[in-house]
Formats: sequence, C-alpha cells, structure tokens
Amino acid sequence: MLSIKEKTEIIISELNNKLIEREDIIPILLLTIFSKSHMLLLGPPGVGKTYAIELISNFVENLKYFEYLITNKTTLEELFGTQVVDSDGSMIYNIEKSMLDSHICFIDELYKAPSNLINSLLGITHSSRSFYQRGRGKLKSPMISMFAASNELPESDVVDAFDDRILFRFWVDEIRNIDNFKRFAKRDFDRTKTFSQHINSEELLMIEEKSKEIFIHDDFVTLYADIRTKLSTEKVRISDRKLQSSLDIFQTSAYVNGRDYVDLSELFLLMDIAWKHFDDIDRVKRIIFNIIFGVPSNIKKVLKDNQDNYKMIISKLRSNTGKILDYSYNFYTSQAEDEFRKYVEEFKFLKEQVDIIYSNCESLKDNYLFAKKMEDMIANNIFVKNYKNHIYNEVSENNSEVVDKNKVNKDHIFDLLSDVELQSNKLNNWLINTPELYDYNNIKIEKGR
Repeated sequence: MLSIKEKTEIIISELNNKLIEREDIIPILLLTIFSKSHMLLLGPPGVGKTYAIELISNFVENLKYFEYLITNKTTLEELFGTQVVDSDGSMIYNIEKSMLDSHICFIDELYKAPSNLINSLLGITHSSRSFYQRGRGKLKSPMISMFAASNELPESDVVDAFDDRILFRFWVDEIRNIDNFKRFAKRDFDRTKTFSQHINSEELLMIEEKSKEIFIHDDFVTLYADIRTKLSTEKVRISDRKLQSSLDIFQTSAYVNGRDYVDLSELFLLMDIAWKHFDDIDRVKRIIFNIIFGVPSNIKKVLKDNQDNYKMIISKLRSNTGKILDYSYNFYTSQAEDEFRKYVEEFKFLKEQVDIIYSNCESLKDNYLFAKKMEDMIANNIFVKNYKNHIYNEVSENNSEVVDKNKVNKDHIFDLLSDVELQSNKLNNWLINTPELYDYNNIKIEKGR
C-alpha cells in the first residue's frame, strides 16, 4: 500500500504531464487542499488558471466541484443557493450545487465582485466553514478549499480583508520556454483528467488530524521569528493570524513528506504566503534566502577580508623570517638578543592572527555545509521548489555554469582554510622549537668555548 507521500509524488508527476510549465505551482495546489487552505491565483487571462483547478479537483475521490465567473452584478444567491418555496409554503434556500454544497470551489475574477459579496465569502473561508447570515441563520459548508483567480490585485482595502483567509497566492505566467510552447502548440501533453492515484476523504481527514501532532523545534521557531522580524523591517506586512496559519501549513507539509517534525525546508513555503503586493515577491525571497543562507554581501566581505589579511600576514612572515635568520648567526650583542626576542613576540602575534582567520574560515565552511544540508532538505520536500541557486552554488538552476559576482566560490573557502591551517601548524612548531634552538645565552656559551 502506497504512503500519502508516494501517492502525492505520483499525482504531482501526472499533473506535470498534464500542465505545461506549471511545476512550481502544482505542489502548492495540492498542499492547499491537504491543509484545507485557500489560494489566490493571479496572472493574465488565458494562462490556464481555471483548467489547473478543474484538473486538480479530480484527484480527490467523490469530490463536488463548484466554479463561477464573477461579474459586478453577481448576487449572493448565485453562489450560496437560490430561495425557493417549500411544500408547506415556507421560504427555504436550495443550496444544491452551490458553494455551500461543494468541496472545491473556484471563483474566477474574484475582485469584480461587489463588496458585500466578498464580505460574505470571508465567512465561508473561515477555518470552521460556519458563519451566520441575516435571514438565513447559521450556514455551514463542506468546502475543503477555495481557489480564487484574478488578473490583477485591486487597489482597495478589500485585499486586506482577504489576506488572512486566502493563505497562498501565486503568480501564474504565460509559457516562457520555447520548447514548452512548441509542446503546447502541438498538444504534446496528457489532455485527460484522470489519475492513477487518488486521495479519499478518510485520508484527507487523517492528514488533518495527524498534522496537528507534528513537532516544531526551537531552531525552526528562531529562524521563523527572524524572518518575521525582517519582513516587518522591510515593510512587508503579514498578520500574526496568517503567520499562525502558516504553521499549520508547515505541519501538513511535514506529515505528507513522511516526517514527524517540521524542518527548515518548510520556511521556503513562505515565498508563496508572505507577499501581498507584486513588489513584495522578490523582497520576500531575498529575505528568506538571506536569513537561511546568509547575506551574500556580508559573506563575500568576510571571505575577502580574511584573504587580504592572510596575504598581509604571509608578507610579514617572509620578511621577519629573513631577519630572524640574520640574528641567529650574530648573537654577540644584547641588541641582537633584544631584536630576536622582539621578532619572537611578533611571530606569536601573527600566529594569533592566523588562528583568528582559521576560525573565520571554519565559520564560512560550516555555513557552506549548512547550505548543502539545506539543499538536501529542499530536495526531499515534495512541496518546495528545488532552490539550488544559493550563494554558495555557482551552478544556475538550469544547470549551466555561470559566473556570478554575487556568488561565493566554495573552493576559495576551502583553499584558504587549508593554507591557513598549514601555516598555523608551521608557526606553532617554530614557536616551540626555534626560540629554544637560538637561545641567546646558550649560543653565547657555546661560541665562548
């Protein structure tokens, strides 16, 4: 029997064969359903937003799907059911095939809806899926997830009201790769809406319940808090409620991935959660990368400063070594002895500086090894894009060699570390053996004989 992760991997693979150049959004669409969350899809008309949602609604067994194109004249009854006269003459609402009777809902052109309609949608997207409406009493929906689509974000404050309810938001662009477009033009993809694997309602309930038991460790919380602080500093607004809901997403991701704990790869899911305006997209990504991998400019400066300091130390060592040899053959005056002792102290100081550089290089190495460990975490998380293009990786995400001034060549770190370690050992041996070998009094006695 296949695990939830194995089933999900097969479904993702089949979706990739059905949707061209949508590898990034497909896992998030599935995670939205697994976590019983909601998603806003943004993008120009004709990029397949509607088709993508119609398609994913087929991998859950016995699922009722509702789809509606909103206009500025859409009424509440069109979404929540129409008013009819019951057999006893009373007025009731027929909710069959409405949002109140559906598991997956797709609302196209969301922001063309009147404000009162959007306010009503706020209720149905609440985690309880229960809300009270005047004239109709308490309403409840079996809805798992709502997907909304729009060509643009409105400038009104209506976005703020939805921000806490619609957790994910994703920009869906036109097909960019020319080979992918040729496949699309030739219909060279799986155009069926069938899947070899399905998720049933019992499995969805199990995901919901088991995800609550997933452990969130302190190291994760620390980085999560750092990201929150940096987002606030850079004026990227995300509410505490949305941040709290994100933790539920992280736990769901961890469970479906077969872990009993949240790992740091889940933080990359914030790139599809934390942004509000289009200008925020790149800013959020940069903040998350900088918190996890380190600030590129800072890392490059640390490496360069230590490289420069090491070159300066080597230059001083070469100069002082020559002078030390001169004094070792001319130990007849107290001045020569004083000079020798002075250079010994200088060598001790240079040894301390070399050790500092070594410690800094060790930190750079540890940071690099952490980045590689993060690569493994990301690669094993089926919901996270495979972000390899970080500061320490000089291979671009299309696997071609690139020269990027914002990258750090790991070889420079390890080469410097090796050189510094070797020099530190040499200096240590010199300081142990040479002062004793060239002790002034001993040499003077020997030469006096």
